Amino acid sequence: MPTHFRLPRGLAGLTVALATLLSTIPAVAAPPPSLETEGVLTAAGGIPAVDGSYELSFALYAGENAKSPVWQEGPTKVTVAAGRFRATLGLSKPLPAQTLASMPEAWLGVSVGTEPELPRQRLAAAAYAVVASALACDGCVQGDQLANGGIAAAKIAFNYAGSAQKGGAALDLACSGCVSAAEMKFDADIDLGGNSVKAKNGTFTGDVAAKSVIATSFVGDGSKLTGLPFPNGTCPQGQVVRGIAPDGKLLCAAGGLPADGLDEVSNGLLTNQFVDTKTADKKNVAIPDSTGSDAISDLTFPDVGLAQALTVQLQISNSDLSNLEVTLLPPNDKKIGYVLCSPCGKDDTVKTLNLKLPPTAPKSGDLSDWVGQNPKGVWTLKVKDTSFCVVQKPGNDKICDLPSKVDGAIVDWSIAVQTLSSKKIAATGDVGIAGALSVGGTAAITGDLQVSGQIVSSAGPLASNFKYVFINNDWRNKVADGKWKDIPKRTLTYAKKRADSVLRITYQDTLGTFGSSYDRCRWRILVDSTQVAYFSAADLQYGTAWRMQNSTHTGLGVGFKAGSHTIKVQNAMNSGGSECLMGWNTSQNFLAVEEVGP
Repeated sequence: MPTHFRLPRGLAGLTVALATLLSTIPAVAAPPPSLETEGVLTAAGGIPAVDGSYELSFALYAGENAKSPVWQEGPTKVTVAAGRFRATLGLSKPLPAQTLASMPEAWLGVSVGTEPELPRQRLAAAAYAVVASALACDGCVQGDQLANGGIAAAKIAFNYAGSAQKGGAALDLACSGCVSAAEMKFDADIDLGGNSVKAKNGTFTGDVAAKSVIATSFVGDGSKLTGLPFPNGTCPQGQVVRGIAPDGKLLCAAGGLPADGLDEVSNGLLTNQFVDTKTADKKNVAIPDSTGSDAISDLTFPDVGLAQALTVQLQISNSDLSNLEVTLLPPNDKKIGYVLCSPCGKDDTVKTLNLKLPPTAPKSGDLSDWVGQNPKGVWTLKVKDTSFCVVQKPGNDKICDLPSKVDGAIVDWSIAVQTLSSKKIAATGDVGIAGALSVGGTAAITGDLQVSGQIVSSAGPLASNFKYVFINNDWRNKVADGKWKDIPKRTLTYAKKRADSVLRITYQDTLGTFGSSYDRCRWRILVDSTQVAYFSAADLQYGTAWRMQNSTHTGLGVGFKAGSHTIKVQNAMNSGGSECLMGWNTSQNFLAVEEVGP
């Protein structure tokens, strides 16, 4: 079918029928009004036009013979089938409602292609519905022109505040946001009847009275709050305040660092928890062989702090453990104690008892009673044998001693206490000290001690304490029996001021030998009865039978208590005829002592 079709002149006819208005025009964002038209296109003789696409043009006139159109559109491509077609006017060129309203009557003219316009058709009243659908007037419809109840709620397209009752207050408004806050003012109290008020913010210029107030936070310093009870009382030691009761009493709970929390705050590098083990004061205590007496073994446990766990281990030999009773008496109970086992075996086939409590439980009593207590003091183990040893049975001859009335022994026993110590701490890593280290007690060091600063005693700096004695020409002292002898005038009494200091002893003399056995002379320096220096004639140079040399020797006295001490020089000679000589022709030799350190 060609795009453009041209009918022979005089061979076309048109019959047009108007359809209903397409749609009611809404007030907001309305599309242009349009008209739906239907018609029949015929050739000469009334025969329907050939099916195909035709170019049709449309025009509206104010009268049947009006010269100029009021509105026109086209050409528009229209499909014709069996001579019939349908077209919508106002799609490409708007058809204003005002245009139709200005015409007393409306006539439609249609042209096919470039052919002359076909006879005009008068539009029916349906076209004027376009005018009513787009009324653009203010007051064009008066209230007295509307019948009472003529407009129902279903015919109104906008939100409104509706009431189910006629007149009076709006008791059941069916709207949301229909009343602006600017329009509201309350001149009396609002009773919500048990319902709640929900709001993001609230501003009150007067009082707020409430049974309870629940809030995430309060802003302000609270300086004008009234009716609050002031807290009273204190929490026990080791507890912290966790709250205040309604009556003002403090609510307390355990807080702060627990006594055993040192390892937790030091990343495991420090601890004050230890396991201290102490064995019996005396081992291999004989057990009387059914004499009615007990074998007694004591164990003195030191003061190491409060026990967190206590373990007892023991080893006992006996010819018949089934007739043995073992009792442990703690420091605070020397009458009843704990019966560890009775009997301590099933028969006489087993000769040695190895017992550990726990996991074994004593027959009577509970060792866990010592948790939280200090186990220091003397613990006593009692063992009673209630049957005589039969030496003839295998193995008993090595256990029993019939003449001594002995059947086995308390070989050994021990107590191990895990403590929360109040006496010491242990460090598993290096300890760095940037400043001075002050030690009030004894510092036991098993490895090297490297210090970049000072080690200061708690007693403060050491005052000068120096003493000496001169040696005057007392030079010949023969010792023939090889025993140590005190040397005259080579002794002094010295008052040591501090226990943490060291005695530095200097002995200067002219020493030598006379005779052939030069290597048999010996000298030593003593503090009280403790030797702190030793030297011999073999250490000296020698030449002729007289061998003399001026020499100086030193000794360090370490670990001596404060107080009076005797410092002296002794000499000795093994068998032989040489003499040990000293103090040759001089008055400048001396014995001197100085307190240094710590």
